[in-house]
Amino acid sequence: MTWLRKNIGYVQQEPNLFGLTIRENMLYGVDRDVSQDELEAASRDAHAHEFIEQMTDGYDTLVGERGIQLSGGQRQRVAIARALLTNCKILLLVSLVFVDSSCEFKCSIMVTSFEPLYKPNVLTNV
Repeated sequence: MTWLRKNIGYVQQEPNLFGLTIRENMLYGVDRDVSQDELEAASRDAHAHEFIEQMTDGYDTLVGERGIQLSGGQRQRVAIARALLTNCKILLLVSLVFVDSSCEFKCSIMVTSFEPLYKPNVLTNV
């Protein structure tokens, strides 16, 4: 069971975010120290960095209970960045029906670019 938890990243259509900051949500479950540069790189790869930087408090923005302060697509991208920070071997994108066309386009580009960057096996719409 430990091997599975360390090697499988999981992002569902309605990802679980906590009433914490974006940074804390991205680092939730990551069992190593992560630099600011690495945090930003993962958020760029998940196409989340741009909207995060536009927020008043950036990565220290509170997302509200269950991430209510973010759009559905933004919550998905934060969850994808969190999965990337775990250095998972397999990334499951389960039933992702993108909330907005911008997110769908960005995430389709992102999924095709995963292999050279992180080398996870990406399974979509499981």
